[in-house]
This record gives sequence, C-alpha cells and structure tokens, in this order.
Amino acid sequence: MSAKQRIKLALLWLMRSVGLFALARWKTRHGFAVLGWHGVSLLDEHTVLDAYFVSPEVLRRRLTFLSRHFRIVPLAELIDQQARGQIEPRQVALTFDDAMYNFGGAAVPVLREFDAAATVYVISSTLERPSRADMLLLQYVVVASPLGQTPDNTPGVETPLPMTSLAERHDVLRKLRAVAAEMTERGEPIGEFVEQMAELFGVDLAEQLERRVWDYLTADEVCELAAAGYDMQLHSHRHQYATENLEDLAEDTRICRQAIEAVTQREAVHYCYPAGRWNRRAREILAEVGMRSGVTCGPGQNDVATNPLSLKRHVTGNNFTQLEFEYAVSGVQALIHWFTRPAYRHEPPEISGAF
Repeated sequence: MSAKQRIKLALLWLMRSVGLFALARWKTRHGFAVLGWHGVSLLDEHTVLDAYFVSPEVLRRRLTFLSRHFRIVPLAELIDQQARGQIEPRQVALTFDDAMYNFGGAAVPVLREFDAAATVYVISSTLERPSRADMLLLQYVVVASPLGQTPDNTPGVETPLPMTSLAERHDVLRKLRAVAAEMTERGEPIGEFVEQMAELFGVDLAEQLERRVWDYLTADEVCELAAAGYDMQLHSHRHQYATENLEDLAEDTRICRQAIEAVTQREAVHYCYPAGRWNRRAREILAEVGMRSGVTCGPGQNDVATNPLSLKRHVTGNNFTQLEFEYAVSGVQALIHWFTRPAYRHEPPEISGAF
C-alpha cells in the first residue's frame, strides 16, 4: 500500500469516527444508491483481477454493512418510487453485470443469507449457446503469468517484451487482444487461442475450466434464477458500446429484450450501458424503445431529479477497501461532489466508461 493510500484511509477512518459517514447517510436519506459488481470469485480470481471480481467474504462484509444501515430493495421498485416522486429513505439496489456462472455459484449463496434482491444484466447473445468470457480469461492469463517476459513465438509480439509490472502486462494484453479481435472479425472462435496462451504463459486453467469460472450462465440457468426471484435485465446483445453504435442501439436493445423475455417470461425494461459508456443520445434511444432505467459506471447518489436512464452507480470489486466502500455508499462522496462538481449533481458525466 502506498503512502498516499495510507493517508487516504487514515482520513476516512477519522471521518467515520467523528460521525461524518452517519451524518452523510442522514443528509442523503431521500436519495438512493445503486451498487454494482461484476464477478464473485469461485477460486482466486479476485487476487488477480481485483477491479472485476469480489470475493464472497468481501461481498458478505459489504452486505452486512448495507443491511445494517439501508433497506436493500429491487431496482425496479426504486424506479417506481422515483416515478411517483417519493423515494422512501435509506434504500439501495444491488446489480451484477454480465450474468456469469459465478453469480449463481458464488453470489447467490451470499445474497440468500441477507434475503437480498438483485438485478442481473445479461448479454443476450450468451443465451444462444454455452459461452465463455474468453477476453476476460485472456486478461487473467497475462496478469497471472509467472513469467517475467513474453515467451518466444508470442502472437503479435515481434521481440520479447518485459512483464515485470502491471503496466507492462497490460501492454502485452493489448497486443494479444488485437490478435483475438482479428480472429473474431474473421469469424474464428478464440477459445482455443486463449487456452494456448495460458499454456504458453505458464498458467494452469484445469481447475478453473472444470469449475466454470469463466462461463456465462446458460439460458436454463437464467430461467431458473429468474424463477427464484432474481431480476434478469439487459446488458446489450453482444456487449457493444452504446455510444459507438448509436445507429444500431435501438435494434440491438430490441433483440436483447426479446431474447431475455423469451427465456424468463418476465418483463425486461432495465438497461446497463456496456462498460458504462453512455451519452444523452443513447439515453434518448433507450427511452424511445421503452427502457425504464439505465445504469452507468459514474459513482454517486440518485434522487427524484436524476434521469432514470442515466443512473449513477458505485461499481466496486476487491480493489476497494471496506472504508472506501462505506465512504462512497454513505453519501460522503456524493455530498463533496455536489459542491465541487455541481453540474453532475443529478446525472453522471458522459463518459467512455471504466470496464
């Protein structure tokens, strides 16, 4: 931990100790927070990709705090309250992006301990056949590799590149992703390529593949979870960024909605912008095709004045300490932003996203 991080945590601890977190929760009690996660670890994923994965133990700690200070309600219920112009005090909604297998395998057991509702955003093309998050797995392979430089014959790499820092590993990852993207454009599956890279980079995937760590939920599993009360909603058809595909956004959203509703037999009218990338034109298109809400990756509190199609959301993983999580969710961060960034009080900035 850096000296800067230690100073930050010390200040947050002091703020919490003198009651500023509690004061902020009272001050923002008539707004609501939307919380977001991606994956919940089945094995060690959170130790390698800590911004994307949260461990079950940390998720349990987060929900313990939330259940103590807030009422956890379905996102759809919050949207109904907002539409009526009267939001009940101290409420939060839980959301999970991508609908990976680990939601059912690792998140649901923890959610059941707290009787907590959750919205799951589904990439509908993954419902067509068993699918795996190969690009994410490729990132895991590069970051987890024990090697100090790229092996000989690494695709897309002419001369060996160093891999002694995270930044250097991300440079290598960009090159491998470019190779994978070219394969995808040619219509070639990349699963075998990713497994070859794991062997080349010295990463054993046997247990992870057996445990379905990188798999998406199947259509049958999505149907079962919907029947169990988890709200399956839209994360686009192929995870294309809404801001970069405005001409196709309406049709993509219709396809996604139809696919999810066909599987769950339940209404799907809530949208998660892929990678959090949104703008006002994308928001208008979602309204035109009947979406009732859209979540971004811009942090903050929402209230009756927030446009429901550009909701602020706290997206965290194991990269957040418990103190940082409590600071954000309690509303301290939002109150500071109200004064330092007043233009964004009721909506997040149009951004290129974080994931």
